[in-house]
Amino acid sequence: EYFQKVVFVVAVFRARNDQRFGDDQTQRASAMVATHLVVLVATAVAAASAGYPNFDPAMVHFMQQEQTSGNMLFRGAAPLNSTSYEVVDWAVWVKALDAACNGTLPEAFFLVDICLLSPLNPRQVAALISFFRQNPSKGSYTNWVTLGDAVGPELFPLRKHEMSCVLDEWQVDQLPQRVAALYGWMQEKHDVPYVYYIHCEAGKDRTGEVAGAYAVAHMGYTYDEALDWDEEVAGRAIECPSMNALQWYCDYQKCSDRSLECTSRECEREI
Repeated sequence: EYFQKVVFVVAVFRARNDQRFGDDQTQRASAMVATHLVVLVATAVAAASAGYPNFDPAMVHFMQQEQTSGNMLFRGAAPLNSTSYEVVDWAVWVKALDAACNGTLPEAFFLVDICLLSPLNPRQVAALISFFRQNPSKGSYTNWVTLGDAVGPELFPLRKHEMSCVLDEWQVDQLPQRVAALYGWMQEKHDVPYVYYIHCEAGKDRTGEVAGAYAVAHMGYTYDEALDWDEEVAGRAIECPSMNALQWYCDYQKCSDRSLECTSRECEREI
């Protein structure tokens, strides 16, 4: 069902661009999008069949706390055991969160797991769903399937501004909608603080995409600063699809904030 949606979005992308941006550029873009989507899916399949990393507490990073609500935002790796595909011991997860925010994690909180994994990771997704069904008082599970973007805005030197400004109409990862939703959640007051935890598998590429987009929108980061942060966390450049998606999102933000710096950077990790 999800990949049917991907195909549908590509079709809408082409139809709208035919009308907005002209046939020649749209045909070139559509051919590249179709080619890269095949590679993206193949890469996702390969990643899903590869060895799964153990939960690394060092990959957990504190992002922000909303002072009015007390809600907190973190990024990290999937809290899963590589052999059993079960969620790690709750105390281990909590200890990693507390260490990341220098011991300021409240004693009582409700954790919202924002999982970026796809249906190609069925055992991991099933383990997380099962954990929160069995422990509803500890938190809840949200799935935001994230793949990145096959091509970046530099493919459209003459039209990238127009395309960026309607990103919320065609981007598969829906960064404009998701970042706005997350920001809204951070403002909401509850009986106890909510802790939002963004993760993919290793906490590097897809997590870097979503966390980086939030940082650009609500933490005062430029595109370069968000990428530098992602690379510091990952220990390498993030993958091209995630970098492309983050570049599109920065350009989208620039539509309403012309002072925002969105200097493009060459992708170093080809898929």
